[in-house]
Amino acid sequence: AILISLSCIIVYKIGMELLDTHIGYYSALITALHPGFLIKSSHIISESLFVFLLTVAILYLVLAMKRRSLKLYLLSGIFLGMSTQVRFTPIFLPLFILAGLLLFYKEKLYALKASVIIALSVIVISIPWCIRNYIHFGYSNPFVEYGGALWLGSFVEGDAHQDSPEVDRALAEVDRNMQEYCSQGKIASKEVFIEREELLLRLAFDNIKKQPLGYIALFPKKIFSRKPKKN
Repeated sequence: AILISLSCIIVYKIGMELLDTHIGYYSALITALHPGFLIKSSHIISESLFVFLLTVAILYLVLAMKRRSLKLYLLSGIFLGMSTQVRFTPIFLPLFILAGLLLFYKEKLYALKASVIIALSVIVISIPWCIRNYIHFGYSNPFVEYGGALWLGSFVEGDAHQDSPEVDRALAEVDRNMQEYCSQGKIASKEVFIEREELLLRLAFDNIKKQPLGYIALFPKKIFSRKPKKN
């Protein structure tokens, strides 16, 4: 609850910096009354920390753009990097920040410099976690542990619902392949999870390449569609 409350205050500050105090107030009010935040505020879950870190990163980004401060860009990158250690969702955000800064600044070199600072900050923050994963689990790819989530979010036939029959059938096929590889000695039993996530990660990118429009169409479904009924 504390982190969500702090996030609402930060949202107020962002709105105030971008426009005025009224926008800041209404933005904070909408954030505070959002059903997702109301539910999350009563639980100890990682989403609360993620939202807090990401809003701090956005606040520093807004301040950096207004004050033209590379130090503030650095702080934005640091908090963005920390947010990626909680949820990997914003890992590609520096690319969009680069595009935005190129439009915002007339001096393209300064925009590029600010974007590089943010990107390097995210990378530096991520390195210790990658080293830790390599030492303990034998992999350093930061995307691996999110392979299943990325695949589910790109699986057009399953409408991005983990409870759909299509998803169940597809995952059952993946698990059968993993068991077969394990029985043949191609992979060790302790490496099954990593191999499974790597396979799902590759399948996720294949899904996006094969059906880019279908992948984009999944976005509103992830928000508004109801839980499907199993046959």
